[in-house]
Amino acid sequence: MKFTVSKSTFINKLTPAMGTVSNKGTITAIEGVLIETIDGQIRISTYDMTKGVRSTFEAVSIEEEGKYIIN
Repeated sequence: MKFTVSKSTFINKLTPAMGTVSNKGTITAIEGVLIETIDGQIRISTYDMTKGVRSTFEAVSIEEEGKYIIN
């Protein structure tokens, strides 16, 4: 996965989502931020055991599609 996005846009979308990242779970998939590239857009998803936050915004460019979980 390789994309280009405005730093301020990325931070503005990531900051509210970080409130739901689980740091005490036994499921490693919910201990991070899922970043996906979908049809020219970036999607950020975070979850804990009771709620989740998903945000989608336009990318400047996407060179390689993909998805990745970042702790």
